Amino acid sequence: EVDECSRPNRGGCEQRCLNTLGSYKCSCDPGYELAPDKRRCE
Repeated sequence: EVDECSRPNRGGCEQRCLNTLGSYKCSCDPGYELAPDKRRCE
């Protein structure tokens, strides 16, 4: 399995990247919400 979060662009996530089995997802710092593109935080 590739850890997308360990790559320089963190899987394209703006703030946080969470590695999951076979995939990954982005998350945001407290006080921010994940934008509709599931990558940026607002």
